[in-house]
Amino acid sequence: MELPRRRLAQELHDHVSMTSLPVGRRPHHARPMRGRGLAVAVLLLGALTGCSGDEDRPVGTIDATYAFDGRLSCDSQVKEAPTLPLPDVPAALVICAREGGGMEWTAPQDTLTGDLSGITAALELLEPASESPYDCTFQGGPEFDLLMRLPNDRAVRVRGGTGGCGVVSTSGREW
Repeated sequence: MELPRRRLAQELHDHVSMTSLPVGRRPHHARPMRGRGLAVAVLLLGALTGCSGDEDRPVGTIDATYAFDGRLSCDSQVKEAPTLPLPDVPAALVICAREGGGMEWTAPQDTLTGDLSGITAALELLEPASESPYDCTFQGGPEFDLLMRLPNDRAVRVRGGTGGCGVVSTSGREW
């Protein structure tokens, strides 16, 4: 499912505007609910997906240096993934708001678990960005980190944003 970037930006803006109100003053559709985080992650990554994904790309190795023990949270010290696509489907996902991009927002607080194969598929479809400099709108939008716990007690971080150039980045590369 691909959404035009402007529509996604407007939906995120509306969501952020509503969720900045106290819970009692929010319209019913803007109140927190479990599972919303996965929907936000899929929308964020879906908006950034723009290729057919037909070509085979090498999968990065997540070795012992990515070992992680403990509860996954936005404060966790997690290394950036070496490359995309990821070698495994995450077992857990935390979405973290980052400063920058010209739009403050509140990320969902839940740790997402269950079938996260949609996240892996969306990341796999991303095309590498062309070499800098390249044209982009530099529009404002939320910046985020995806912290993912992989099997075998490994964890990785992938950075992204819907503002600026709307890229996903990890280990110095952009998609």
